[in-house]
Amino acid sequence: MILSDSFLLGLEEVSLRGVFEAALVAPVAASLTFVGIAIAWSHEHWLHRAAMKSNRKAEPTNHQTLAAKSRRGTGAPPELSLVVCIRNGCIHWQSLWDALKKQRGVCWELVIVDDGSSDGLHTVLKSAKKETVEFSVQWLEISDSRPGKKDALKWGIHHAQAENIVVTDVDCHPSSETWLATLNEEFRKGADVILGVSLPLLSSGHGLLGWCEKADALRIARSYAGWASSGRPYMGVGRNMAYRKELFQGFSSHDDLPSGDDDLLIQSWLGLPDLQVVPMIHRSSQTDTHAPATWAAWSRQKQRHLTTAWRYSVLHQWGLTLPRVASVLIWVAAGVWICLALKEGVLHNVLWILSVVLTGGWAWRMLNFRSFAQACGAPSSWYWLGWVQPVVDAWLGWQIQKSRGVRKSNTWD
Repeated sequence: MILSDSFLLGLEEVSLRGVFEAALVAPVAASLTFVGIAIAWSHEHWLHRAAMKSNRKAEPTNHQTLAAKSRRGTGAPPELSLVVCIRNGCIHWQSLWDALKKQRGVCWELVIVDDGSSDGLHTVLKSAKKETVEFSVQWLEISDSRPGKKDALKWGIHHAQAENIVVTDVDCHPSSETWLATLNEEFRKGADVILGVSLPLLSSGHGLLGWCEKADALRIARSYAGWASSGRPYMGVGRNMAYRKELFQGFSSHDDLPSGDDDLLIQSWLGLPDLQVVPMIHRSSQTDTHAPATWAAWSRQKQRHLTTAWRYSVLHQWGLTLPRVASVLIWVAAGVWICLALKEGVLHNVLWILSVVLTGGWAWRMLNFRSFAQACGAPSSWYWLGWVQPVVDAWLGWQIQKSRGVRKSNTWD
């Protein structure tokens, strides 16, 4: 009751007159604060609404109808080619292999590219070759490739027999037995590119690190799903992405970078006419993955990812930077406003105004985060992780600054 009375008394102090007094002590700082808030809230509203349009549910009836086609044997031409490039992924291979053997609802082939592994992968692949499976498999090897997986990916796609390519990594796990069938349905409907979601559901860091990694994964998924739904795709994730083989013309525009086999590939297609990019966030279309176990490892991974952002289109660079700029504007202008209000003796009014507005915006972001997490089928324990978004935002800003430096690609995870 004491807290309630105190809160009500505080609200009474923020009368209309008090608001004007607080604004007049620093009109420019107050105005810039609310301009930043208006930009941030407008962006949040637009992005969330666009991302939620990506929640296409699976069609189990169609998958059951198509199930027989997946058992027609290797004599039938595959509709999909799943390309998996592996470099020293022996520890994860068996889990992926077991999951892929359960895929149903589509005739497909698996293209495995051993990219110069030295951890005994060759031995486990040799054992897998002896098994009888309901899909065709190509076992390829490549050596002396450059850092990154671009060389291996080009080699795998070159040998793929299907017209549609799906890519994932060895440390990922399909979320359902109809993962490939779900993606194939979108190709049947006319999609050229499919942007799937991959969340760190297999493992992540402990404590705050794990919370931030999960929140960041959902933040990224919402971002590229929202932009794609609005007709302005800018990236996908190589852990869960699919596209028509005819679109793939290599990585000539960014062959000097080890990374960029996913997001910069999307960027290279932006000028193509009538390109239909379909984002999918439904649980049946996802792959599960791992997140780094330490802050240092996550920092290295994040900086590697950020090195490609400087080659995005001007529209995307400005659009993705806008909420960051708005955030900086809010805090800088609010800080100036608070200092001047302290000098003029109306600090209490300014603090109450900012507390109500910023807390309300934070709560709104949390609710949006919760609804997106639900749409993705994330565990219920993830629903309220939106509270760490300010921490993620601050940490990400630090990583962006660090990624501007020159880093050797052989130090990347």
